[in-house]
Amino acid sequence: MKHFLFVLLLLCGISQLLAIDVSGSQSGTWTPENNPYQVVGSITVPSGSNLDIQPGVLVHIMGNYQITIAGTMHANGTPTDSIRFVNMQANPTALWTGLRFENTTVLSQLSYVYLEYATYGIRCMNAPLNISHNRINHCEKGMELYAIGAATPNHVLVEYNIIENCIQNGILITQQSAATINCNEIRYNGTGAQFRAAIQLANQSAGGSCNPIINNNHIHHNLKQGISAWDVSSSGAINPYILNNTIEYNYTGIYLLQTSGYVADNQINHNFIPGDMNSGAGVMVSGITSEPYFERNTITGNYTGFFITNNAKPILGDLSIYHAWAQGENIITDNIDANGILHSVFCSAYPNAANIIMAENNNWGVNDAAEIAIGINDHNDNAALPTVDFDPILSNITPTSVFGSYVYVGQSEITAARLELISTATGAVLHTFPLTSPIINITAPIVETFYAMIVLTRANGSLVYGCTGGFLAPQVFSPGDLIPVDVGTIMVGDDPPPRYELNGEIIMDDDLALHPIMHGFALYGWRSMDLVYVSGDYLYLKRNIRRTQAGELVTELPLGTVYKKYLNIVAGDTWSQTEVKPLTGQVVMSTVRVDACVSAPGMSSFKLITRTNTAGDVADKMIVDFGDPILFTYGNSYLTSRETIQHIGDPEPL
Repeated sequence: MKHFLFVLLLLCGISQLLAIDVSGSQSGTWTPENNPYQVVGSITVPSGSNLDIQPGVLVHIMGNYQITIAGTMHANGTPTDSIRFVNMQANPTALWTGLRFENTTVLSQLSYVYLEYATYGIRCMNAPLNISHNRINHCEKGMELYAIGAATPNHVLVEYNIIENCIQNGILITQQSAATINCNEIRYNGTGAQFRAAIQLANQSAGGSCNPIINNNHIHHNLKQGISAWDVSSSGAINPYILNNTIEYNYTGIYLLQTSGYVADNQINHNFIPGDMNSGAGVMVSGITSEPYFERNTITGNYTGFFITNNAKPILGDLSIYHAWAQGENIITDNIDANGILHSVFCSAYPNAANIIMAENNNWGVNDAAEIAIGINDHNDNAALPTVDFDPILSNITPTSVFGSYVYVGQSEITAARLELISTATGAVLHTFPLTSPIINITAPIVETFYAMIVLTRANGSLVYGCTGGFLAPQVFSPGDLIPVDVGTIMVGDDPPPRYELNGEIIMDDDLALHPIMHGFALYGWRSMDLVYVSGDYLYLKRNIRRTQAGELVTELPLGTVYKKYLNIVAGDTWSQTEVKPLTGQVVMSTVRVDACVSAPGMSSFKLITRTNTAGDVADKMIVDFGDPILFTYGNSYLTSRETIQHIGDPEPL
């Protein structure tokens, strides 16, 4: 044993002798052949330079130093060969400052990185940044996304990370409205004395905004709040989209202070610290400017379902205002404190007793108004409190069990999988369920017919899709009412699902007959609608409507804006075409040329159409034959995608 210990110490000594000390200005490439890299002083990646860190690189942090990226960093490990930033200070729990990204113009990337014991694991100062498949452990704050003062914040994507054991926040979002927090596991954070949430949103000025998208995350077993948001300026500047998350076993599920936004399709369950009567709100809403909308959430097993205070007016369901987010349909059941008392909605410390909290069209576990009122603390219990209006009641929904499996027949490594149940009527995602194996076995309250679609994430971050019956003829399922629904074996390949164009009914706009052409993808509802009119051989674009997280955005076009030629097309035809980009709303002009057009007796009709941008580069080519059109898209002279476009609906007169 003594000989073995001596050899081990000798090897460790040799490893330290072979280490490369790094500090000051750094760029170029760090390779695993030079492991370990010992950070012995603060590091800066200069503006205009890049530091590329290869898979397998081991970085030893020897003191309280910061790595500042004024240029760019690409630290991309692999699932089997990660990059590690390991604390090697004399005190094994001492913090180093962390990674600070400052370049506001060029994208940096971190993937499959392990990072520990930093004050800020990752600090993003309005830098465009992709953070995916990383593990951040034992930091004070796992990451901060900061964009104070930025008129148009850069997009930051945070997905498929594990963020755990942080003293304060897992993720702090400071006045940043362009962040997407997707499919992360955020757990065991808030180990310090301060009340800092696993995900915390902040706004500090009346001119700021903090409206991130937080979806598909598992936020659990955090010692403080799962998600919290506080607008210090009380100016209505925080309006997040909190969608499809599982938020469970935290001190509090969601705490919104002077905050609004949209909270939908979440599982907010079992949030309390056993025996701590100050804990346990599934959702807490406070402040006169707090008017968030809640739809289709399941809120059960908490000490209190909703805790409402300080003149907040959350909308749990209001059928009188015809608002897209006010349909209710929340399930608020079995929220019982440690003393066995039911608290579905608890109002407290509320100065304006004349307010009404709208909570219509929800499922309370019972259908009797008197029984529901037992779990509600409002004006009927204390004249100083507001009234909770919970009528009409959504009748109990018998959960539907869905089972089946999926098979991936593509060529990539799969890093995540989910099942989406999609409304056949609207294309909205009714429920999302992360899958840890190819076996499907879930239960959900389903009230309408649906499609079953599998979405897989590949190692490069791209998505692949499959659905029961295939995308050209997807199978429709109905809620089971105690009868399980078998969705079969869903095949998923690497070929993308079709884009579709759906022709709607004519809409009269003054003297113009407008034809809606709705554009969508896979089984989802349309994302962009073009309203066109016919004149001669051409269609002209009058209006575009885009669906965004903020609602439907309308772009009006002047009369005479050419959309496309649709009659008497012959080879050699050219025209200028205008479109509105569905993601950005940018109005773009291009030139269309018909390269070939064949329509002879006994032959299938055939057209080859090329579209070029204003710089003269080919944007896309379309082949139209006897089947659905095939679209080839180009970027920088390279083919970037091949898609089928499925036409749905009556094509006349188009």
